[in-house]
Amino acid sequence: MRYLSSILVLLLSISSFAINQYKFRLIDIVDGLSDNQIRGLSIPPDGRIAVRTASIMNIYNGTTFEYFHYDKKQKYVWNYNRPTKEYYDNQGRIWMKELGYLLLLDLNTNKFNYNISEELATLGITKHLKNLFIDDSKNYWFLTEDNTFTFYDTTQSKLITIEDGQSDFTKLYGIPMELTQYKNLCWIVYSSGLIRCWDYTSHEFIFQETRFLNIIGDFTDRIYIHPDSVGNIWLMYNNAVYFHHRINRDWKEVATIKGISNFFTCMDMDNDGNVWVGTSKSGLRYIDGKTFEATHLPGMRLINGGIQDNDIYTLFIDPNNGIWIGTLFQGLCYYHPSMQKFQLIQTINTGTQITNETIRCFLEEEDGTVLIGSGDGLYRFYPESKKVERLFKEQINDLCLSIRKDHSGRIWVGTYLGGFFCIEGKQIRQYLRSSINLEKDPNQNISRCIYEDTDGRFWASVTGGVGQIDPVSGKMLYMLADKYPEIKDYTLIYHLYPINDETFAALGDKGIYYYNTKQDSLYIPGTDNPDFEQNIKYFGILKDTRGLEWFATEDGIRVWDKTKLYKLTVTEGLPNNEISSLLEDDNGVIWASTLNGICKIAPIQSNDTYNFSIVNFGISDGLQWGKFYDHSALKTKDGTLYFGGAHGFNYFDPNKIIYNNSKNKPVLTAFRIFNSLIKEEEKYNGKIILKEPINKTKQITLKYNQNFITFEFAGMNYVNPSQTYYKYMLKNFDEDWNEISGNELGKATYTGLRPGKYNFIVYTANNDKVWGEIPYELTIIITPPFWATSYAIIIYIILSIAIFIYILKRYQRRTQKKILKEKEIYEQEQKIKLDLMKFQFFTNISHEFRTPLTLILTPLETLIKQQSDMVLKKKLDSIYQNAHLLLSLVNQLLDFRKLEIKGEKVLFKTGNIIQFIKDIYLQFKELSTTKNIDFTLETSVDYLLINYDHDMMYKIINNLLSNAFKFTPQNGHIQLTVNKADRNDKEYIMIEVSDTGCGIDEKDLPHIFERFYQIKDDNAPAGSGIGLHLVKEYARLHNGDITVSSQINIGSTFTVYIPVDLPKSNDKNHQEEKEEKNEINDIIPDTKEKDDRKKLLVVEDNDEFRNYLTEQLSECYRVIDASNGEEAEKLILSEYPDLIISDLMMPKMDGIELCQRVKSNIQTSHTPFILLTARTSDESKMEGYEAGADSYISKPFSPKILVARVNAILRRANVLGGGDEIDAGGIVIDKAAHQVKIDGKEIELSFKEFELLSYFVENQGIALSREKILNNVWDYDYFGDARTIDTHVKKLRSKLGEKGNYIKTIWGMGYKFEVDEA
Repeated sequence: MRYLSSILVLLLSISSFAINQYKFRLIDIVDGLSDNQIRGLSIPPDGRIAVRTASIMNIYNGTTFEYFHYDKKQKYVWNYNRPTKEYYDNQGRIWMKELGYLLLLDLNTNKFNYNISEELATLGITKHLKNLFIDDSKNYWFLTEDNTFTFYDTTQSKLITIEDGQSDFTKLYGIPMELTQYKNLCWIVYSSGLIRCWDYTSHEFIFQETRFLNIIGDFTDRIYIHPDSVGNIWLMYNNAVYFHHRINRDWKEVATIKGISNFFTCMDMDNDGNVWVGTSKSGLRYIDGKTFEATHLPGMRLINGGIQDNDIYTLFIDPNNGIWIGTLFQGLCYYHPSMQKFQLIQTINTGTQITNETIRCFLEEEDGTVLIGSGDGLYRFYPESKKVERLFKEQINDLCLSIRKDHSGRIWVGTYLGGFFCIEGKQIRQYLRSSINLEKDPNQNISRCIYEDTDGRFWASVTGGVGQIDPVSGKMLYMLADKYPEIKDYTLIYHLYPINDETFAALGDKGIYYYNTKQDSLYIPGTDNPDFEQNIKYFGILKDTRGLEWFATEDGIRVWDKTKLYKLTVTEGLPNNEISSLLEDDNGVIWASTLNGICKIAPIQSNDTYNFSIVNFGISDGLQWGKFYDHSALKTKDGTLYFGGAHGFNYFDPNKIIYNNSKNKPVLTAFRIFNSLIKEEEKYNGKIILKEPINKTKQITLKYNQNFITFEFAGMNYVNPSQTYYKYMLKNFDEDWNEISGNELGKATYTGLRPGKYNFIVYTANNDKVWGEIPYELTIIITPPFWATSYAIIIYIILSIAIFIYILKRYQRRTQKKILKEKEIYEQEQKIKLDLMKFQFFTNISHEFRTPLTLILTPLETLIKQQSDMVLKKKLDSIYQNAHLLLSLVNQLLDFRKLEIKGEKVLFKTGNIIQFIKDIYLQFKELSTTKNIDFTLETSVDYLLINYDHDMMYKIINNLLSNAFKFTPQNGHIQLTVNKADRNDKEYIMIEVSDTGCGIDEKDLPHIFERFYQIKDDNAPAGSGIGLHLVKEYARLHNGDITVSSQINIGSTFTVYIPVDLPKSNDKNHQEEKEEKNEINDIIPDTKEKDDRKKLLVVEDNDEFRNYLTEQLSECYRVIDASNGEEAEKLILSEYPDLIISDLMMPKMDGIELCQRVKSNIQTSHTPFILLTARTSDESKMEGYEAGADSYISKPFSPKILVARVNAILRRANVLGGGDEIDAGGIVIDKAAHQVKIDGKEIELSFKEFELLSYFVENQGIALSREKILNNVWDYDYFGDARTIDTHVKKLRSKLGEKGNYIKTIWGMGYKFEVDEA
């Protein structure tokens, strides 16, 4: 009797375990289902699941639902009163039989077809329907309202009447209620209970069954008939399930049901031939197809806890052997055999999956049982019976951290606060290291694990680290940290792992170290290998059969392949980075427990590298909730793996795991452009993108600016949608596959797609990472803009050819033009060169004219003064005037050349313009008297100080007045007017010259200021054609303008406008420009030659002019002469003349170089130097003064001016040489020696600088005007230009150094020499 009760207990426990292995996943409105009232389940051709609810049709892709609403006003009404059922025809449509109406949904368009009568008419049905069936071959079976039963053969498009509604058979046996097909046979169940078998080939009934005659009737609303794989028939109706053997032709009652409102509601067959039957009130029946054994599942246990107990309305098994169960009011339940890969055992029965029992360690016994350390003590698990029993409940009631067996067979249990327990047989002993103050310091007896080495020594991980323990007393003999201070921080060691017979590894919160018990040596990885990480938590270590070392850490898994490190984290596919334990199964696969499930890692070697395939498992696979603990793992002798966690332990045999082997094809669920959802037959930017549903679309054409696209796709992974994998590629864009792991819904986004053809390909893998073999493919065509289409390219080519031809011809024309232009330019350049040569020629001739003019004018002036014969004197005056006219023309030609070569520089200096014009007026006043012309000056301004170029202004007015006098006849009138005028909001000085001359023709007025332009008038005096051009250019250089108005025989008016705000020139190195005017201040002395006369040196390359100068100067001075600079330099050093007069332009050595040599020689630097030249430009004068010249005289000149200049310079030299030394503020002037010393050091000064300094010192403290300085140092009047003085003062200050500050500038006046007081 006792033996029988034990067997009964065992059977009950096995039965209880069998019930628990079926766990379902609930899918309801929370997951997106339209409502929880399930009325029908079926599968469309693309593998999705069609869920018919009480309201609408839902189609499920494993992630999302697509809803199909129908228009209730347009439905096909019929007299159908049986349960809902769906059929799929060969055109991709669903025929939905509903209570009272029929619906037709076209999945090609996702639209309902409400013209069902028209569809039936195409099949030959003109009468109203009463029922409809579609068999597996997609043939139609129709029952019309007159009870006529017809068959429509879709292969032959032929309608066959099976039974007329008025036939005797119909009246006797009723109408068809259900049918099913097996190969060429069709089984039909009639309302009377008769079952007939119809042959598709012969189109006739071959036999019939009367077993259920009058058992099944009109009242039987639930009938399911299903053939198995060999042709046997399973029949279910409200009260029973029967099996019909196809050979024996007998019926076997397999299951029955009793009870009020308790009946069978639905039936389907799985891929193994087993039958699943739903009931209204008593759950599920699972019938073994071979043994006919029925298993009752009263409630459907759910993965997330709880039991689903509701009426089962419909049941469907998909091709992947997934079981779909639709309940009446509580949604949809799904089960697949692979969902329970792992068995869960709990030591505490709470009725839920949450137990908090904390399984921390395992140990396999010799008999195959497993010792389990939990949060409240020690247990033993019997794998055969799945039973768990408590051990040593009274002694061990603490958290067990480790279980180890020593070589003597003793079992050592390490606990959290209770020390170590040693179990030997039925005896148990506790080892406490301390029993004092346990309440204040309960951590004294923490005993994590124990390890026995090959010498029988015991090592333990306790509070403070690892040390050797006495197995007799349980006391610690010493701690390793005391011998090895480098591990003093390794105080928390989770576990000790044996590496070999001599070494164990200590894993803790600071890292890992190895200790060799034989050699008493310590090794800390990382000290010699920087890639090995320390200071992170290590929970486990494993060396697999390949030789790879695996480390479980808080930051993923570290895998060492001798010298190479691999790091696996969530990025590589782990479910969590904190790894608790590692085990290797018999196939070399690594299993890792984490804080969030278990993962399977398969190393794949490729050459010298490893890749790792990771598959994750979670609650839906049968794993417990919550975390798994470190070191809580065991592999038993039979290959079973155990992993302990917070709510029990999971165990499994890796070789017996049922995997989800479905090879799914993904389905596209959505398509977006710029994140906007695109739906079929809806316009986007005015154009329809999708003409059919996205899951039916094979090609999409987009514009070039619609190149930001997103694909959304589902993997139809019904087992565990959250663990779905995808890999996709956009050909012609992606170079490699993109993989997505662990997502329910896949998404791929592409931006910036260039025009072209792309092929989007996506594969999916289920939760067990079984990849499908058929991808979803979609072609994307990005059309180019019109300017990039093939038509546009053809146009571009044509245009390019046309443009090329045009450019070629244009190039040829331009080349010809260029040749002509170059020829023209060449000719123009030649003309310019010729003009320049002409200018140069005339300039050189003009320079050469000045010397003979000097020889003409100077003797003429002397002869005129000495002549008493008035007739001869008048003739000589005529010659003298014409010579001056010739000189004027020469000067005008030189000025014109300067303008042409841009060599004329403007020198603005301050002056009274009114007085300046009055002086010129007076010069012409005598001429007006001579020519009997009325010449007047009118001005409303008496005084106006402005900046202007004095020389240019003189030439402007002189030219205009000269022309006026030239063209105005006797008794005519010339008026010179000077006033202020405003033009364009700017103030000007207006100078107007008007006459009553012959006038200028209107056609000549626009050209009057052009160079070389001459009026063609025989009556008018001829001119050079450059005078007015010079006037125009000089006015322009003053930022001014000149205008003209004229009438023939009335007169002309020339008006010059000069701005009054011209800036003063900053160049202080220019010398006095008008130094030849008003120079005669002395009378030529009438003396006879004496031996003490001053010696003069005349240097001139023109023999005639040199002789003339010698003759003129010999009356007063001893004169020596030289024909060039080199000859002169020798005479200077031998004769030491008192003054030197030199021409500027000479062969061998010119006057500038000679002057520089004289002034740079200490023996001759004091000798005065006068330069003579035909050059009148400011630059030439400045060059002379900078070379050290004391005076500058332009040719032609009056001999009186030259004599006066020589006398003045020699007189000053004599005055300076007659005094004593002068001392002023450290400046000592020795007049006799012609020397200047500063603080005892001699400085070199030119003659003029010496004169200027002496004049300043002799007039200390007196403000000296520039006019006064000029009169006393240079001996000629000031003419409004201070550049001569300013240049010498600047150079003098520079040579005096700091003493140069004694010469102070008096702004608006001149200078003052004043010694600074200390």
